[in-house]
Amino acid sequence: QDACIEELVRERGAILFRRPLSTDEVTRYAAYAKSNAATFGRDEALGIAFQAMLIAPQFLFLAEIGTPVPRESGVARLDAYEVAAAISYGLTDGPADAMLWAAAQSGALSTPEQIRGHVARLLASPAATAAGEFIAQYFKLDRVLTIAKTIEKSGEYGRERVHEDGRLFIDRVLSTNRGKDFLSTLLTSRVGFAGRDSYKLYGLGAAPAGSEPVTLPAGERAGMLTQPAFLASFAGLEETQPVKRGRFITESLLCVEVPEAPLDVVTKLPTSMSTMREKLEIHSSNPRCAACHALLDPGGLALEQYDAYGRFRTTEHGKTIDASGSWSGVSPDIDGRFENAVALADRLAKSTTVEQCFVRHAFRFFMGRPEGNYDRCTLTGASEAY
Repeated sequence: QDACIEELVRERGAILFRRPLSTDEVTRYAAYAKSNAATFGRDEALGIAFQAMLIAPQFLFLAEIGTPVPRESGVARLDAYEVAAAISYGLTDGPADAMLWAAAQSGALSTPEQIRGHVARLLASPAATAAGEFIAQYFKLDRVLTIAKTIEKSGEYGRERVHEDGRLFIDRVLSTNRGKDFLSTLLTSRVGFAGRDSYKLYGLGAAPAGSEPVTLPAGERAGMLTQPAFLASFAGLEETQPVKRGRFITESLLCVEVPEAPLDVVTKLPTSMSTMREKLEIHSSNPRCAACHALLDPGGLALEQYDAYGRFRTTEHGKTIDASGSWSGVSPDIDGRFENAVALADRLAKSTTVEQCFVRHAFRFFMGRPEGNYDRCTLTGASEAY
């Protein structure tokens, strides 16, 4: 019936447009179904109406237009439905649930306290998948699914299983430390997950029976930076790539931008049976390379005790691996010497610089844009809240 068509357009359209439809919108989209019913039948015609909504800008773009703030020229405040969409899509990657929608309808999303209540409620629910997705994207775990490796067989290396281990680790830290010491736990925890295709990577004697957490060998693993999913993502077919690993640490954990190498500088590493540290000494001998690689190489070489698959090792080509390093001039809580990846993770976990960088990346993910100078107060507030 026509009345049923209008009701479906009104109710389902509100989900698509993330706000109630206007009377004109209901009339317009319902008309697509009514006018085509005789030709295509009512079900097909209703499909045409929703096709029209699915290509409308109101669905394709997340509108944050807001309403003007009196006596503040050029300033607008998000309306209740825009706030609800920001919360729901930011935390659950989906539309507002019934409670959030009802709050928007009743005007109960106007104060920080009201908003905080729904954020806390959703974060405690199984629907809050976006936080885990942020961490996985932050550490670029999905790369492991696309990078070729020489070994790809059961019991040695399985990229899907390694990826799952990393995601399970993230989920556990979110569940156990969401409200306290989250970042430090993420960077230093000795808890991990392993399966039939990955347990040997961790130095375990046998595959765990299920997806229960296991304690990883002491002195060998500490948090995300020593997860095989991360290590294999920043490695090649058989060789480690310490400069890439180091660049991630420098730019993504310390928020120190490193310029691209000059176009006329092409440094080929020696192909000898030297350790990677010995090969990278070419950087310090070239003045045009030394400044940037003083930032890149220490973090990357600290991870040299993990091969291209993320397996722990102590030697390379029969030589003992030196995983020590030091930074100078980065920040007071980062500068200094560390002996290996576990010590590096501990230094990073205690750093205010890393914490502030983490908050900045969270801002980019959940706001969907890079920060600007006008976001300084917001970032400061976020750091204090964390």
